[in-house]
Amino acid sequence: MMNLSQVLDAVMSLESKDDLQAVQSAVKKRWGGLNKRAVAGFRRGMRVSFNGRYNRVEVGTVGKVNTKTVSVDADSGKQWRVPPSMLKVLDEGTPAKQSPATDTPMPDWQDAIPADFRDMDAYRKAEEARWAEENKYQDTLPEGLVRGKLIRFQIADGYAYYRVVKVNKTTVRLRHQKMGGDDWSNPAIGFEGTLGVRQVAALIRQQEVWKKLMAKKAS
Repeated sequence: MMNLSQVLDAVMSLESKDDLQAVQSAVKKRWGGLNKRAVAGFRRGMRVSFNGRYNRVEVGTVGKVNTKTVSVDADSGKQWRVPPSMLKVLDEGTPAKQSPATDTPMPDWQDAIPADFRDMDAYRKAEEARWAEENKYQDTLPEGLVRGKLIRFQIADGYAYYRVVKVNKTTVRLRHQKMGGDDWSNPAIGFEGTLGVRQVAALIRQQEVWKKLMAKKAS
């Protein structure tokens, strides 16, 4: 059997277009056979990982095995059609890591914190309790753009807070959260709306870097 170097030398020695087209056809056929064999190695329910957009690692479950690709339901809420060569099968002997939204109930702060200006101490305690519960939930989430992340937008002299409730391929659905203070909302989003994945991912990265800097400064 010829080794790779000999095969390449043989191809480079070809001078006929018909011969080159025959080689191209054979390579395409062989590639299809290898891909079909790779696809056959997956089955519904398998836990897999792969590098998604912006080189972010996605972890999910095989939902469907197609002719050339594998459909993956990612823990982040996205659905992907992934070439089998990009997938890494996770150890099935270990418990599957569930979506953060499944492990821990996702808060949805729709009720404003009751404000009694005659007892501001009670208001501050209620606000602190809400943030303590929220921060506890945020600590269960991985870094990056995932369902459940809380993000903020500078509005006037405060912030408008929104929850990531769904991540699609190109857009992210956000829902307003009442975290205390003036409970500002973003006019571009309203109570619930969508922004581009790239914009939201960049905002989350910025907030996570800032959080790490503040934690380092405090230590």
